[in-house]
Amino acid sequence: MQEELELILPGEDGFIEFNNDPIAVAIVRSEGKDFHIDLKDIDNDPRTEKIIITGEYLERAENIRKFYKQKLFLGTFKNRFKRTLFREHLQKALERKNKHKLHFTEVGMIAKLPEFYIQDIVKNEIREMCKTNTPFSMTLYNKTLKVEYIRSTITRFGGEVRYNHWFKTDDNKAVQFTLEYRNPLIDLFDYYLKKNKIFYLKGDFFCSEDEDFYYYTHSGQIAIPN
Repeated sequence: MQEELELILPGEDGFIEFNNDPIAVAIVRSEGKDFHIDLKDIDNDPRTEKIIITGEYLERAENIRKFYKQKLFLGTFKNRFKRTLFREHLQKALERKNKHKLHFTEVGMIAKLPEFYIQDIVKNEIREMCKTNTPFSMTLYNKTLKVEYIRSTITRFGGEVRYNHWFKTDDNKAVQFTLEYRNPLIDLFDYYLKKNKIFYLKGDFFCSEDEDFYYYTHSGQIAIPN
């Protein structure tokens, strides 16, 4: 027996109407384990509306919406970053009067927004703890640095997952150390992160920059003090 599949297609104007706030739906999706599922499929699930209403998803969605509205406004007003097609699409989606309508080109972007939000919030926390507003150009090779663990975020590319761990050096520089989901030591490392705050990073440290956020990217090994 061949199963019939219902395809969700945009209207003639290119827009898709959601039953729920699409950012709230994106938060629900981000908390699941299947990241191949489409945003509209989750929206059409009869359980989704109850999950969103009974949880704090609408409030969290509104916080994300306000955060990026302000970020886009300040970034443009203070000339912090260049206008890109991504930012233009995001601004249109956030400022649209009907929150439940997305252009088909915006769906993938909104699906990733909760993930971007966590990364940006963590970066703001790191800015308060580290010297990230001053450019530095000295790459360190074959060095060992004592660091203090701060926070972790997750980046997803399709089915691949990267765990980004942030540390602070003794001179208050931020360091990002990334592990891929295939790494067999991920669970062991998470165990030590819960027990320790101080580590030693061994290897190379490359200067990196992201919209006036300056930090080291570490390539090498991590050691746990005895």
